Amino acid sequence: MENLKKIYMGIGVYDLVGLFLIAIIGKASVSTMAGLLAGSIVAMLALFSIAKNLDGLGDRDKKSATLSSMGSYAFRIFIYGAVLVFAATTKHINVYTVALGLISTNIVIKAQNLLGGKNLIKKMRKED
Repeated sequence: MENLKKIYMGIGVYDLVGLFLIAIIGKASVSTMAGLLAGSIVAMLALFSIAKNLDGLGDRDKKSATLSSMGSYAFRIFIYGAVLVFAATTKHINVYTVALGLISTNIVIKAQNLLGGKNLIKKMRKED
């Protein structure tokens, strides 16, 4: 869970940088900022879902673990799709910044690996 906190803090920095860049470009509006934040929140919830799912997989038999993983994956894809469809069909949040928020987890993990010199994924596996 310590690594999740580091990733979440990285996503917070990613969002601040993103909001700053949006403001500099001159495209700052409530919908663009809300889109980035909504996408990032969904990405953080999905990462938490992955961590919780992986936590209990070792105690299950192969069929139960496979079904649990597939169900968790389907749930995450559904949530990603739901937020993107909502963003595309309404003016409340911007679909492009939602997409930037959804990829925040991937970008932050890669950036932390490059900058920190430590492989967080390997470290997370060792903790389990």
